[in-house]
Amino acid sequence: MKKVFYIVNPTSSGGTGIKVWNRYKRTCAREIAPQDVHFTRHTGDAAQHAKTVAGYSMIVAVGGDGTVGEVISGIMARTVEAGDCRPTLAVLPAGTGNDIARHISAFPLDKAISTLRDGRVTSFDLIRIECQGEAGPLYRHAFLYGTAGFCALLKFKPWMKRYLGATVGTYLSMILALLEFRPPEMTITWQGGGYTGPLWMAIAANAEKVAGASIRLAPEARTGDGVLDMLLIPAKSKPAMLGGLLPKIPTGRHIGVTGVQYFRSTALTVDAERPVLVEIDGDVFGYTPAVFAVCPKALGILSG
Repeated sequence: MKKVFYIVNPTSSGGTGIKVWNRYKRTCAREIAPQDVHFTRHTGDAAQHAKTVAGYSMIVAVGGDGTVGEVISGIMARTVEAGDCRPTLAVLPAGTGNDIARHISAFPLDKAISTLRDGRVTSFDLIRIECQGEAGPLYRHAFLYGTAGFCALLKFKPWMKRYLGATVGTYLSMILALLEFRPPEMTITWQGGGYTGPLWMAIAANAEKVAGASIRLAPEARTGDGVLDMLLIPAKSKPAMLGGLLPKIPTGRHIGVTGVQYFRSTALTVDAERPVLVEIDGDVFGYTPAVFAVCPKALGILSG
């Protein structure tokens, strides 16, 4: 019988995390020992426990995409001896968007609970991100995407999510950020190609949809094809961005906008005339220069 460790973010999505955990315990066929559960207390806590907890063949992340992303990075940071393997990941969704849970068919919660009971282990691709932090180089793994350049997260406030919902709040924050953003000169390289010029954003995507599955960021991306879908969004005037490009993103039609480059590669290197933000799976992570590289079939995840 597999031994399971649970990492629970009790405050995820305004307390949804603890509600999901209590509901799961009521439906669980066996008692869960206290030593098999950790309740996170701060950012980075989930990653640290996923990296260091020993003797478990599966780690269940109870929380939103941020919590799941931390657990993924913690598992991938483990030192694996010859003949050993990393723990399998499972997800009980308790966030706002729950995009990772959606992509592994562990959403909504009832589906996730049945997946935890009867699901199969599937190997998924991940993105390895290298970039710069205040104290030096940073490394992390992402499931959905990584971007460099324009970032709306700093404009996304809790009240937007609470009163407008994730989708409308996302677009409002994008508009507010766009009004202030000055596209830098960026140098992008990949196997067999390169680009130099003013750029709004460079994107490396492993999955098709984000923002609660409301945005088709990379319409052709698949989480198990061994490559990343890359997008280079050129700098246009702010009216052109607001009226021409942003409205097309939800349906994926932005990839047909003049100047947008959409291609596949295994790695993308990004540098800029000034450091610009690196965003991964909905979190600000660091600054350029950055490298986004695919890790094929890197992690076994329990999926529906």
